[in-house]
Amino acid sequence: MPGIRFLTGARRRQLGFTLIEILIVIALLVVIVSLGATLGRQTLVNQELERAREVVRSELARAQGDTIAGTRDSEWGVAFTANSITRFVGPSFAGRNPSFDATTSFPNATIAGPAEIVFVRPTGVPVAPGTITINIGNQNAAVMVNAAGAIEAQ
Repeated sequence: MPGIRFLTGARRRQLGFTLIEILIVIALLVVIVSLGATLGRQTLVNQELERAREVVRSELARAQGDTIAGTRDSEWGVAFTANSITRFVGPSFAGRNPSFDATTSFPNATIAGPAEIVFVRPTGVPVAPGTITINIGNQNAAVMVNAAGAIEAQ
């Protein structure tokens, strides 16, 4: 038949992919997706840790500011439990007025350190300095209150 030619041998063009090529592409995609998921998870943990550290620092600063300002004519402090903090009014957490409590929970975090930090009127220095450590997964951060009343996030 004139006009019709068949490609044979070395002149034949490959029109598809082999099974090996498809498997290699799938394996590369799996590696890329798993790396992205791991990095994404780590980024979320870092953001959650940063947020928790900032909330702890902020609540300590608010308690100190309320103590210096004489808000409610009392001392203010922050109490720490395993996964929450409570800003309170009073000379201690046990002697507080619970109607003014402001509690923040951190379900994925573990908080360690002193049971509470209370600030003295009118200077705003803590009764006892301390370091609060926040742990999420294998990451940790700290907020330190020194004897002069300086609050530092680390």
